[in-house]
Amino acid sequence: MLTYAAAEAVLAGMYKLGSDVQGKAFRARLKHLKRLGVPLGSHPGRGTKIWYHDEQVYQWAFCLELAEFGIDPTTVVTFIRESWPDIFEHFKKAFGRQGADELCFYCEPRFMAAPITGDGKAFDYQWKEVRQIRLHGTRRALIINISAMVREIVLLRVRADSTKGGSDAR
Repeated sequence: MLTYAAAEAVLAGMYKLGSDVQGKAFRARLKHLKRLGVPLGSHPGRGTKIWYHDEQVYQWAFCLELAEFGIDPTTVVTFIRESWPDIFEHFKKAFGRQGADELCFYCEPRFMAAPITGDGKAFDYQWKEVRQIRLHGTRRALIINISAMVREIVLLRVRADSTKGGSDAR
């Protein structure tokens, strides 16, 4: 389990952010996601120190990856609430995969069409290994290498664990 400061350091490390950025815009982004409900089930009340499990760090990381594509945080959080059990299962399967076996989240987004058609599938996603991804005839795709993300989080978490200390509840 990680404290808020350690979880924040892991997530900021994924984007190569220094403490000056981490203390401002990035922290505001994480707090906004918390207000929207991510990580899921993390609302103990004011003044209570919160410990974050790997699953919750993965939730934040996945939301931040989708934000890198410019997707509205409200849309992202709704998707996480609806699909997290499946996504988390694939995060667990992604660990340790290398090269062509790396597991990716693959989506052909439909953010304009889904509300109009009423099918509600803005994120029509699949899980594919790197070797299975073909873009022939595909106009746009959103691809996140989950194996690479998990590997990076594990390395950054080891670093965060080795620098524990201080009061950092948020």
